[in-house]
Amino acid sequence: LPRRFAQRQTLRHGRGGAPPTLPNGEEQPRAYESRVKLKRRNRARKSNSAYDGNSGPDSDSAKDSGYNSLSDSESDSESDVDTEAMDVERMMREFEEEGVTLSNPCDETKAMMEVELEKWEEIMQDPHRALKMCEASYFKTYLFWRVKHSRIKKESSIITRWKFLSMKYAQLAEEYMNESVLYDMRNWIPQVLTPTFGLDDSEKEKSGLFVEDLCRLQNAHWVRDTEVFAHERLRVQLSPFLALAGCTATRPKALVGLRYEDIEFQLFPPRVKGRPPIVIMKLNLKRVKRSGGKRKG
Repeated sequence: LPRRFAQRQTLRHGRGGAPPTLPNGEEQPRAYESRVKLKRRNRARKSNSAYDGNSGPDSDSAKDSGYNSLSDSESDSESDVDTEAMDVERMMREFEEEGVTLSNPCDETKAMMEVELEKWEEIMQDPHRALKMCEASYFKTYLFWRVKHSRIKKESSIITRWKFLSMKYAQLAEEYMNESVLYDMRNWIPQVLTPTFGLDDSEKEKSGLFVEDLCRLQNAHWVRDTEVFAHERLRVQLSPFLALAGCTATRPKALVGLRYEDIEFQLFPPRVKGRPPIVIMKLNLKRVKRSGGKRKG
């Protein structure tokens, strides 16, 4: 039993002996400590016990010095917590001063937003105030006037104009448009505006391009085409564009914007010995649609 008691004391308090005591003789309450702090405290106890064996009568002063070193480490940790709290408060004030983070559309979208704002200013006496009021009646009046005084014939076209105007509202008001207004306009356009002006609501059929179709295009381009190019190099460049358009389903604008530096060829050894190597072409498409403020190539 005495041996087990000694083992428990060693596991609980370390080899340094009993835990440190306060000046009134009571045992100091323990808090959770990291392993690094625990090792430092045990090391300090060992040094204090060695000092007690050498000094003799000065054992009380050694215990006090060990207690003071522990207090210094606790005060340092408290000062670190206070510094971190001050940094958090400072960052909160900075973010509050910055305000709302607005969307970052591309230059073409910004230009279309400005066009819709100019059209909005033509019929509204106080355009910015009217736009920030976010009244469905104002938006319906504008879209009715927009279709009546333009050559818009498709429902998708007026929906696109409405999207640009709602994006301009979000930019000026620094918030999303009210969901009830969006719900009203989303139903009003196809149910009222489209039948009133006879807008075309049919969807454009997007047919697929098969390998046979691509072969016919290449044959017509190289064999049957009688058009004279300004330079025959243009004929050579158009051929890979046709192949890339059929393989990647990329918009023509993205393909026309390609440069030689955007094309990379990679050569891999064949899987079967005696066959030609595998050639892979990697494209870096830059003029593509943006999503979330970033271009996805």
